[in-house]
Amino acid sequence: MINEMDKKTSRDLNIMYLLTFLFMVGNMIPNPLVAGYAVYLGAGAALMSLIGGLASFFAFVFRPIVGNMADCISKRRLLVIGMSLLLSGTILHLVAVSPYVLAVGRIIFGVGFTFCSVSVPVWMSTKVDRNSLGRVISVYGTMNAIALAVAPALGVSIYMKMGYKTVFTILTGILVAGLLCVFLVEADKPSSESLPKEKIKVQLVSKEAVPVSCITMLQCMIYFATQAYLVQYTEIKGLNISVSLFFPIYAVLLTVIRIGVGRIIERIPFSFFFWLSVVSMTGFIISMSLMKTNVGMTIAAIFLAMGYGIMYPVCQAKAIMNAGKGKEGLGNSTFYMGLDIGVTLGGSLGGVIFTSLPVNMFFPCLFLAVPVFVVIYLIWIRGRQ
Repeated sequence: MINEMDKKTSRDLNIMYLLTFLFMVGNMIPNPLVAGYAVYLGAGAALMSLIGGLASFFAFVFRPIVGNMADCISKRRLLVIGMSLLLSGTILHLVAVSPYVLAVGRIIFGVGFTFCSVSVPVWMSTKVDRNSLGRVISVYGTMNAIALAVAPALGVSIYMKMGYKTVFTILTGILVAGLLCVFLVEADKPSSESLPKEKIKVQLVSKEAVPVSCITMLQCMIYFATQAYLVQYTEIKGLNISVSLFFPIYAVLLTVIRIGVGRIIERIPFSFFFWLSVVSMTGFIISMSLMKTNVGMTIAAIFLAMGYGIMYPVCQAKAIMNAGKGKEGLGNSTFYMGLDIGVTLGGSLGGVIFTSLPVNMFFPCLFLAVPVFVVIYLIWIRGRQ
């Protein structure tokens, strides 16, 4: 009976890993194309910028709402809602005849992504015991990383060969496949069913998960500032490197490292991964500041994978566990709120630094985030592991 249960759990998890890859690919494919598509539909510069940020903004706004729902409602039901919203938003992308229709599509799309990204890891957490959660989240994060590396290039390639409409037609097919995956996983019960009714209350965030979320936010800020301004950074410095290879190299390294870490993550304390990330993120900043060749770029990618890349799933598992039984959804949504803020800060503060200071100061300024998350760890996390 145990072996049958193990096989069933493994099957469910494998389907959810595939579902993760599909909805993350579905989320990332439109990102590099939305601004151009808005202009194609007749948007001016201001409306184009607004449309570009709508999905992320509404994803952030709905995080705490979906986080609370994930602890009170079946995760399968939430994922059916989420995938249906992603599909509806994509269809509006496909049939849009004006930028305003596209704007509505982006709002629906962003809300749908929140339902999916919050619900899947929480559903996974109900399939395994606490000692196995880190390993499961590590594989989940690996599927995220692969999707992040593959999807934008795939979307751009399809657009350049066949146009916008073909991109969104293919995207519709990907999301339909994802929706079918949801029905292949055994249904779950709400996490809060095991708690006394008087202990169930609506919260915006899980205060137990906030410190971990803040560490995620700061490391994410460094990552996305790098993603946004790496090309301009190398061009201004006149570096003769293949900058387009940085993130594919990072994704390959990250996949290998996360698979390895996933096998030991439950046996090693959070403090080890935290201090490894501090050393690695410091090494990343130094490597990027001194980078002159492709070898230097590869070294920087290794440090980034060992820093932010490893801490992402470790922090996500920690946030879910810290939130406590019956509050896994809220803990996961709190983690993602840190991620959302980090993405925003990476683009905005990175832009301020890049345009206001000499280019050589870009990465040293980003390094200032490292001592901040060390302080957060020493005050709010150390000793409470």
